[in-house]
Amino acid sequence: MNGESVVKVIDTTKRAVIAEWPITGGPQPHTAGLDSAHHRLFMGSRLGGGHVVDPGKLVIINTDTGKVVQALDAVGGADEIFYDAPTSRIYFSGSSGTLAVFHEDDPDHFRMLGKVPTGSIAKSGVWIPELKRYYSAVPKHLVQLMPTTQYGVGDWLTEESHLMVFEEVP
Repeated sequence: MNGESVVKVIDTTKRAVIAEWPITGGPQPHTAGLDSAHHRLFMGSRLGGGHVVDPGKLVIINTDTGKVVQALDAVGGADEIFYDAPTSRIYFSGSSGTLAVFHEDDPDHFRMLGKVPTGSIAKSGVWIPELKRYYSAVPKHLVQLMPTTQYGVGDWLTEESHLMVFEEVP
């Protein structure tokens, strides 16, 4: 509203905003996840310039105090965050075609375990904890080819839409 990135805390009984917490380290929040047991809010933030600008940010906020616990580099184009309590993992997907996996070592310390390519401009996905699988939807898109003897300048291929499935690695 005023150009600042904030979390607005709402009292659902009063139907009123009772607090505002600044999201320092993540200027363009776009998605959120929650670890309710440890009172941690995970904000996925874009850093400007569009959907595929790397890096993005994972900002962790203490929901008791509203203070930022940690801000970590993530993938660009933040779009989905899922928290898996049994493994203490955070799945963070972005439209840069990458899934970043983070681990909650304890409620105040987080680290990236790694990044997995999901497909060009794939941003929508879902973690199914019962199956221990992450599904990533890759939309149909055009791929510009490099000029070679076989292809001329400006040639394109169409990559059809498809679903990618990733199984959890212990």
